[in-house]
Amino acid sequence: MKTVQKYGKAAIASTVLGVILSVASAPLARADEERSKCQHHIEKAEDKLSRAISRHGERSSQARSARERLAAERHNCWARHHAWYNAQERRWHTEQDWDRDDRR
Repeated sequence: MKTVQKYGKAAIASTVLGVILSVASAPLARADEERSKCQHHIEKAEDKLSRAISRHGERSSQARSARERLAAERHNCWARHHAWYNAQERRWHTEQDWDRDDRR
């Protein structure tokens, strides 16, 4: 009888621990998903800037518009995650230093 109680308590404890871990990990998974979305939006904006520069020139209105969109995406990521993604370097920055980007 004690063995059954021992295993029953262990099963309950294991179940409770599993629920706690799954609830605790859900926000982390969502944060990773949101950060991936930011990365994707910045990569798209970087691509559009590259295309605008190659098609219309560095100082064209199209390039200026693409730069503004890229800056907006970086600001959005910064506001949500206190980080922004540099698609050229393929890394996240944890400082608000995108003004040092030579393509701005």
